[in-house]
This record gives sequence, C-alpha cells and structure tokens, in this order.
Amino acid sequence: MSPGPQFSYSVVVPYGKIGGNTARCLLSILEQSYPPEEVVIVCNGPVKASDAEQVLRAALSSSSIKCRLLEAPDSCKNANAARNLGAKCVSTPWVAFLDSDDWWDVDWAQTCARALNNADKDVRFVYGSINVHRAGGLKETLTADDWRVFATPENYLLAYRPAQTSTYMVASSLLHAVLWREDLGRHQDYDFFVRCMNSGALSCCVKEPQVNVEWTYPRRHKYHYDCWRVVKDWAPRVDPEFYRRHLANLTKSALLSKDLEAIGPLVRALCSAWIRQIGARQARRAKP
Repeated sequence: MSPGPQFSYSVVVPYGKIGGNTARCLLSILEQSYPPEEVVIVCNGPVKASDAEQVLRAALSSSSIKCRLLEAPDSCKNANAARNLGAKCVSTPWVAFLDSDDWWDVDWAQTCARALNNADKDVRFVYGSINVHRAGGLKETLTADDWRVFATPENYLLAYRPAQTSTYMVASSLLHAVLWREDLGRHQDYDFFVRCMNSGALSCCVKEPQVNVEWTYPRRHKYHYDCWRVVKDWAPRVDPEFYRRHLANLTKSALLSKDLEAIGPLVRALCSAWIRQIGARQARRAKP
C-alpha cells in the first residue's frame, strides 16, 4: 500500500553541538525514498546559522527539498526548545525529529508511511527500533515493541525498550497539545513519550531498525537530577525491579560523572526502591 497524500511531513533537526557528523544526518534526510516537504535545522546554543551553513553547504546546495536554517534566540538554550521552535515553523500534518548526530536508512519514512497505512486511522505517534553504533565498529539493534504489552509507557521505557527521539514521527495536532519540556537536559525523550501516550494519543511501532544512533563515548553528564525529576513519580506504574535497576544505573552514572547535585536524591530514592522491591517479593511469596 502506498502512502496517501495525508502523509506529508517535515523534519526538525536541533543543531546545538559543535562537532559530530551533522552532514551525514542531513544527507540521510535528503536521500529518503519518501522525501519530506521541508527540513528545518534549528541552530541553538553555541552553533550559529552561519556555522551550520558552512558545515552543510555541500548537502544544502545539492538538494531540491526546501531546507531552512533557523538561528534560535538566546532564550533557546537546549534541544527541546529547538524542537518546539522548529515544530511551530512547519505546516505539514506530520513532523519527524532527527538529532544532528543520528541518521536514517533510506527507506525509514517509507516504512513509517506503510505502518500508518496499516494502523488505526487515529494514530498520531510513530516510534521504533534503533541501531546503536558503538566504538570499534560494533553495532547493536534495540527492538521496539507495542508499549501496551508492558501495561504502561513508563514500564515499557524502564524495561529498556527503545522509543528514541530520532524514531519519532508525530502528528502536528499532537505537537500543539504536548510540547517538549524545555527545562530538561536529559531524559527528554522519556518525558515526551510518556506524556504523549498518557494524553490518550494512539501510537504504532516500527520494528524494522532503520534509525541509527552513535554511542561511541563514555556518556558522562551533569543532568542526572533532570533524569530523576522525570522518573521520580513513576514508581506506582513501573515494575519494582525495573524501577530499582534504573535508579541504580542513574546513581552509578552520577557518581562516575561527579554530579554532586543528583547523588543525594538518587541514593535516597534507590534505598526506597530496594525496600519497595523487597516488599513486592514478599507479597508474591505470601500469595497461596
């Protein structure tokens, strides 16, 4: 089944990190077998539109697709603010998001269109599997699934099943109702995915891994408190073991990153999660 005319989409790329292979990202958009109507690259943080134009000149000059470089105002401090700004600037029914250091296989959009044609007509959110490229040329595929199998979107994510930003194809109508949280430096995709799903929006999952992300460096950062802010109220909706494991991983990462602001709250939350997990095990054993 070929995609209908209602599947017209634009792509928003937040570009806020100097370095990386942003040209690869852009070329993967422009070479899609089902091309977008428009590409909006939002330069934020240290990246200026003049810098982006110089880096992307070759790709931009060879494309017949409309491409816009937006220089975000100083108030646009992070990728979420750039995503919100970019989404406001397009008029297509669908918007895809691609991080500047990620890239798509050539048939990714075509696969999304096929998934939408086979799904409920009211679906407004597409997410999917990813190929993770690691140091030394190693590649690992993380396979997405229907989050409803896991009962809640929170449980799906803390089971470490993927719903990564660069797999998102979102209806513009949903983006008007659910904005990216601009106060977050990490776990933005966790937060956005959960709020979209809990809004009642129907979703579909693309299992073919056609989105590529590169994780070739130690993932050290100072945003663990943001991660904690996102997940701190999830405990009632998540398997106790999944919740405890995620807090343990965040705590370990905060310690290695010397993220002092986050260590105290995370250690306290981890102790509470251990107690909750032990209580859940005892309750299961007590059942006849």
